[in-house]
Amino acid sequence: MLTVTTARPQTGAAPAPALPKPGPQWFGSVMGTSILATLLQLHHDRLPGATYAARTLLLVGWVVCLGLSIGFARRCLTTPGTLASTLRDPKVLVTWGMVSMGVLSAGSATATVLPAWVPRLTDLSWRVDEVTWVLGTLLGVGTAIGFLLVLLRRDIGEPAMTWGLAVVSPMVSATVGAGIAHRLGDPWRTGLVLASSLCFVVALLLGVVIFAVAYHHHWRVRPLTPVMAPSAWIPLGIVGQSTAAAQVLVTAATPELTRGAATALRGIVNAYGLVLLVVGAGLVAWAVWQTLRGFAARMPFTPGWWAMTFPVGTLSLGAYQLAAGTGSGALSLLGVVVCVGLVGTWSLCAGATARALLRSSRAPAGSAR
Repeated sequence: MLTVTTARPQTGAAPAPALPKPGPQWFGSVMGTSILATLLQLHHDRLPGATYAARTLLLVGWVVCLGLSIGFARRCLTTPGTLASTLRDPKVLVTWGMVSMGVLSAGSATATVLPAWVPRLTDLSWRVDEVTWVLGTLLGVGTAIGFLLVLLRRDIGEPAMTWGLAVVSPMVSATVGAGIAHRLGDPWRTGLVLASSLCFVVALLLGVVIFAVAYHHHWRVRPLTPVMAPSAWIPLGIVGQSTAAAQVLVTAATPELTRGAATALRGIVNAYGLVLLVVGAGLVAWAVWQTLRGFAARMPFTPGWWAMTFPVGTLSLGAYQLAAGTGSGALSLLGVVVCVGLVGTWSLCAGATARALLRSSRAPAGSAR
């Protein structure tokens, strides 16, 4: 969700910045596409055509994921220092969190969509989900640790919403890991529930601190520039994802708990989700306002526009899981409505990406990260 750097607010029509070459900065597109595929499959009974759209998006998500991975690997092989440069620059380092979340969400989408599409491939889809969970979790935890070390050792400038990209990924690991644990037997289930719970706690604590600092900075010190307006959506990822993760974790842990403990824990996570629903409504309103300001200022396209997709998807997923935990029809409907909204933002970002890439292919070669 981080993009190429533009130094000043855009107050009128401005030339589009050079697009980054294939690499971590583009993985927001994988995240947004994969979570939309998952949600369309989950809501297929209430959205006409959702089943076929989910299958199409699953394929698109994997094509984009593999294409970006191959393109970046080729850059690393042909241009020495490419990988190191993404690790040295904090603004690009945080985007490795998007690679982690892209891999995790692609695996989760596979385990959700493929069994309903080709039932005989159910076991294969689960193996894919498990492998991508291991890879995505290792990468996500490594990115979080690396960014924290940089944050402690260096002055990396003013706080930004994009800092959260480096620490949100373990929350996605918590959700996906709990889902995997739910279908595993002992002893793997218990170990995976514990690992996922640890990811939940780490991501929640780090996310709250980092986003609190970023909100304070943008509300009290320096407003978001129009070009960075889409980053206002990033914190919503921790709101929706943690709501979903809490529900799935309790479901996965229930076989290990007494009836009373399971009931009490479900009550706690339901209350947690409802509180975040109220908090999230205010943050959504602010993100919408910032985005409208950005469009009014004619912000140029960057890969950061994809920040308007995955966080929205996590809100839909959170509402879906909270509805299952509470039995609320209103929350279930909310999940569907937000999913429809995600269809709109995904379409906007996909169309803008296609236009920008076409324009870039026709323009003289320029500088890009």
